[in-house]
Amino acid sequence: MCTNAHGSVVPWYSGGMQKQVAINLLGGSIKEAADAIGITYKAVHKWPDTLTPRITDRVEAAVGRLSKSKRRVTKNSDSKAEINLFIHSVMGENT
Repeated sequence: MCTNAHGSVVPWYSGGMQKQVAINLLGGSIKEAADAIGITYKAVHKWPDTLTPRITDRVEAAVGRLSKSKRRVTKNSDSKAEINLFIHSVMGENT
């Protein structure tokens, strides 16, 4: 979830994922986001404030890979609950 220009909370897919939300999902810094996707710092820095569908797809795929790596570390966990917890913790929301 993210906020729109009016401060209302909306899902990122309703109007395009926001750049800062994507960076937060990918580790919290431009460097970590670039590393997670496999692109340069400069490329992430140039992203528009509202990401294109193509960039959003790459971010979502990278978040999926990050979540999968995290699941491997914690055995016997409920994967759907863990992904939700991961997303909420990255975005600073309470579960």
